[in-house]
Amino acid sequence: MLSRAATPAELRVERLDAVVRGLESQIIDESVVCLMEKGSDDRSTFFGKARLNKYFTGMHAREADLLHRGTCTSSSPTPGALEASREMLTRMWDGEEHADVELVDEVRARVEKLFCGGAGRMILHPSGTDAETMPLLQAVLESRALARESSDETSRPEAFRGEHATRGNVVSLVACAGEVGSGTTEASMGRFFSRSCPLGGNRVEMGQELPALHDLAEMRAVELVARGADDPTGAARDDYDAFVIDEARKALAADPCAVVVLHTVAGSKTGLRLPSPDVASLLRAEYGDRVVSVLDACQMRHNPTLVPRWLADPVAGGPVLMTSSKFFGGPSFGSGVFFPHASIERMNELLEAEPPATVAAMAEACASYLTHHDIGDVLPKLHDAMPPGFCNVGVLLRWAAGLHEMETLEAATAMHGGMENTEATVRSWVTATRSLATEFEPHLEYVPAVDYGGDWQLGGVNTIVSVRIRNSGGGSDSGSEYMSTAKLKKVYALMTADISEFLAPESTMAERRVASQRCLTGQPVDIPGGSVLRTVLGAAQLKDLVTGKQDLPTMLEDDRVLFAKLALIARQYDHLLSHSL
Repeated sequence: MLSRAATPAELRVERLDAVVRGLESQIIDESVVCLMEKGSDDRSTFFGKARLNKYFTGMHAREADLLHRGTCTSSSPTPGALEASREMLTRMWDGEEHADVELVDEVRARVEKLFCGGAGRMILHPSGTDAETMPLLQAVLESRALARESSDETSRPEAFRGEHATRGNVVSLVACAGEVGSGTTEASMGRFFSRSCPLGGNRVEMGQELPALHDLAEMRAVELVARGADDPTGAARDDYDAFVIDEARKALAADPCAVVVLHTVAGSKTGLRLPSPDVASLLRAEYGDRVVSVLDACQMRHNPTLVPRWLADPVAGGPVLMTSSKFFGGPSFGSGVFFPHASIERMNELLEAEPPATVAAMAEACASYLTHHDIGDVLPKLHDAMPPGFCNVGVLLRWAAGLHEMETLEAATAMHGGMENTEATVRSWVTATRSLATEFEPHLEYVPAVDYGGDWQLGGVNTIVSVRIRNSGGGSDSGSEYMSTAKLKKVYALMTADISEFLAPESTMAERRVASQRCLTGQPVDIPGGSVLRTVLGAAQLKDLVTGKQDLPTMLEDDRVLFAKLALIARQYDHLLSHSL
């Protein structure tokens, strides 16, 4: 039997329904991007029609023609990750009154399942820099407990006597200073590191103290630069462990109630792991809870066994700083702090011992970065003291995107030979890319990387490949062999654009093809011996290699183009800068 033809009225309803569905889809898409831009700091200020930040990334899906090797700095979401954020927003809109609570708790549980191995819990954060707040709070609580228990206030420095006898004293040791987040020092001593903060829409001053927190404790930071300034190669100091231990002991000896926040960096901006984990073991064995042992794993370029091993370590273990927005390539920024169960139990005991006014002061300080949803049931008393309200939707949606990359890489690993095959794939790319970098001398100089083995690096190798770029002559760097950080920032920007029409007239067609390729690298890092630019392996690339979506020779051809464009810019830098690009 033939179906009945639709009437004109039915056709009008069908067309109107299609228009409504199309508008609804467009509204959701625009809302996702708009909301993902919110709830962060001034690094997430977006400009122009393309809505890009200073790193040339945004919340729209990254273009298919962009060669992305910048997952050590910032990323735009992949199409699949953006769809995961879209789905998360739809679930929140379609949910009941407390859908935001349930979704944030779900994100926390999924991340804990991926990384904690049952050894810890997570507090969400907008970025890896403001995540420094949580270990700092742990140290403040420990130091105040010591001060309350002290029977002889004359043993403390003059500033901690009399009415200040119960005031805490915290010293943060910033390892690999200059090669971790640029705001780490300010954040680790309870100060704003950005002119805007994720929550409240407040405009603040760089270095301004977080509200109320400094009434509870003195906080300062000591920057411990890892590389020897006099070493022309820029190698790490041979005595770095001893240097860190000496600084820690000096701080702890100056006040019997002082607490040190010790950072062990599991991969700096160039892949350094410093100090060695033996430092944390030694100092914790000697001073116990007077040392808060933090693992800075924000780059996330390690084997998955590292985090649960650190969390479960009864001596060296402590909080772990992590992100979804570096190696995993989630949109900038999404972060969190993992706490071992023992640390959580201890912090909750210390919070119970504090008067309500102290807990309220801590909550006031946290409220610039966190909602009570981010804390969840990990620290109940702090959670209950936080202002009521909705979750940070931007963080939730960025984390949904990051989780997509994390979970799909885990699934690809499981389906294609397991971790052994994935790590072998990592080593293949790293070995070949390091070799490629040496082929573009004298314009580029490969900076040899340090491989640590074990679970400190994925595949036992440094997935960050750093190069220096030689000056072509002239300009403010004319007396230096290598381009300065200021010049490299311009090179970084040139790499993101099609510059083929701005090349010198005598340039070949091959050079123009290279110049047309848009590339995103890692931002410059200023190290002794000469600043570097970085190209890196990220989760999306690795997943393509593991699943066979792209084979290694084809990917390496892309990497060859990236190095060729860097060398081309080095040769024609002065000519290119003569244009208003």
